[in-house]
Amino acid sequence: MMPSNKDNDRRLTEILSAVDRGRDVPDGVFLERLRERTGKEFQAASAEIQQTKKTTIWGLIMKSKITKFAAVAAVLIAAIIFGVIQFGGSVDGASVAWADVIKPILHAQTAIFTMIIGEEGKSPEIQDMVMGSRIRRTIAGIEDVSIIDLETSRILTLDPKAKKAVYIDLKGLPKIPNYLENLRNVITMMEEEPQFVVEELGEKVIDGTNAVGFRAVHPQAEVTIWADGETALPIRIEQQEGQFNLIIKDFQFDVEMDESLFSMEVPEGYSQQQIELDLFGSTESDFIEGLRVWAEVIGGGTFPDDVSVEYFIKQVPMMQEVFVEMDASDDEETELGLKLQKYLLFIRFFKGEGKWHYAGKGVALGEGETAIFWYKPKGSETFRVIYGDLTVKEVAPEDLPQPLKVDEGVKELLKAEATKFVDLLTAKKFAEAHSMFGPTMSKAVSAEKLEEVLAYIEQVGGKYLGRDEIQRIERIEIPRKGKLTAVFVPCRWELKRVEFKVAFNEANQITGLWTLDPTQTKKSVGVQQWSKPDAVGRQEDQWHILASGEIEAHSFVTLTKIPKDMPSLPISLPYPNAQLQSVSLGETNVEFSQSGPGKYELELTPEKLSEGETTFEAVWTMPLETIKTAGGKYHTELNFLIPAISYKLLVILAPDSGYEFTHAPEENSFVPYTWGGGGRTPRTHVGSCGLSLKKND
Repeated sequence: MMPSNKDNDRRLTEILSAVDRGRDVPDGVFLERLRERTGKEFQAASAEIQQTKKTTIWGLIMKSKITKFAAVAAVLIAAIIFGVIQFGGSVDGASVAWADVIKPILHAQTAIFTMIIGEEGKSPEIQDMVMGSRIRRTIAGIEDVSIIDLETSRILTLDPKAKKAVYIDLKGLPKIPNYLENLRNVITMMEEEPQFVVEELGEKVIDGTNAVGFRAVHPQAEVTIWADGETALPIRIEQQEGQFNLIIKDFQFDVEMDESLFSMEVPEGYSQQQIELDLFGSTESDFIEGLRVWAEVIGGGTFPDDVSVEYFIKQVPMMQEVFVEMDASDDEETELGLKLQKYLLFIRFFKGEGKWHYAGKGVALGEGETAIFWYKPKGSETFRVIYGDLTVKEVAPEDLPQPLKVDEGVKELLKAEATKFVDLLTAKKFAEAHSMFGPTMSKAVSAEKLEEVLAYIEQVGGKYLGRDEIQRIERIEIPRKGKLTAVFVPCRWELKRVEFKVAFNEANQITGLWTLDPTQTKKSVGVQQWSKPDAVGRQEDQWHILASGEIEAHSFVTLTKIPKDMPSLPISLPYPNAQLQSVSLGETNVEFSQSGPGKYELELTPEKLSEGETTFEAVWTMPLETIKTAGGKYHTELNFLIPAISYKLLVILAPDSGYEFTHAPEENSFVPYTWGGGGRTPRTHVGSCGLSLKKND
């Protein structure tokens, strides 16, 4: 029968009382005794405890006078390596609404907020007070206080009851600002980052408050911020980065605080201990030792269900209970805690290619035939595989325990490789492009053959203009080649668009190359009439930056829905001062009339669209200065001509424009924003984005 929470609490209280009475520290065989004592019974009990929203274990542990360093440090260090850098992948802001939201952050001198790493209600809540480069941090249910000095990369943790102090020197932690200073830097810096775009989420109620939301998505991170709809004060920030989730809430700004609360001096009467933790020095051996400690000390002889950081944080209450039952000395507990930290840091700052894979759930320590973890070191053609007996072997990709998935890390790697190959090919560096082929592909396709391919494309496509952002990566299967990963690289010539399909094997070598037929055209799927008053479509824009200081925009709108008996099609240009120059439907010019600033009526009727052509091109112009900010940056609102379900913006620099892209001065085009696809609610506005432009030096 499963013991009740009260039974568990009573049993733990008895154990803690024994510890408080100063029972002798166990001898060198305490790990073996602990494993026998806390195996399956403890795992079953702790599983039930973790299902409750508010476990009483935290409170009971704090009644003891033990150090508690190992488990508390697990939360503290994890919060440092995540929380301190949480805004490094934040959003930019130039729209009026966003400016209102970040205003208190820009001007606040102090702040208080709550941080949750993992799932709300199941992970510890961390309260932070911020003043300058120092943070005063507490964890809900724990009396310990930690002062973090970001300038010196040092932490002082105080246990008021036991009167113990621990200094933790964080070796390898880069110099970083506090949250408020970091956000100020981010707002300026992100205008230069084409990967970040503000998207408006609309309104929702959060804890009884009507909130307005914004979201930014990046290949490595996703950030959502919600602000009070009336005061514009931030009330909640949510971030997702790979396997890790972070929530910041309960903001207070410009709170008066006593500077003594942030002192790094040890109070009188406290004992003192000092340790050093290298945040970036964790090795495979450290990770293996952490697996061993987990299995022997925490898991009752089995490995953890997961090795992600988020899972680790969720297990902290259970780890606390284990450390209490151990009755270990301060030195023993600290040693175990440091081993677990090194294990955690190996995953957090993973240095391999692609993504690691873990399969140790339910596996017992000593099962030498079972692979529990594998990863690919940088520059290696083989994988390192760790087995249940903690031995390690080099394994070829095709011999891995499970087929590789195209995870985000691998996708980014292959995108970079495919882009590099296409750039070499279009630059006519055929020998260098050929050197990227795998052995089989290298024999089948020569450098001379690559030259022939490019010559044919130029013959039918004209002058090469550049490549667009990669939007598609797929797993494919080819006879005699097996499963491959195909990266589709879209490129533009004067007369045609060509998509290179670059295929990679499991060793990330190019083993296949295809091009779409440059003369092939897509057939229209037609337009449907409906009872709603608005037309809906997909929009792609090409903004040409001209030497005259103007933007010449070509908006290609493919209509998917139009109102029945539509007399004309109303469109709205992104800015009131924009001027419509021409409209065409296929080879036919479309008449139009102006109905207001930036607003026009197009003489497009269901009859004209019934002939099969559903894409019209609108050419319009406006001064580049229209989108220049007070800080000298170029930032545009993302407004569509009609309600759209997808949008893409391509910016092209005329050869004599006098401008260049800040992130890639050698390029003449780039895609700062894409949005949508099938199934989206039609929108006329989705936020804003930077164009990453500057004058040539």
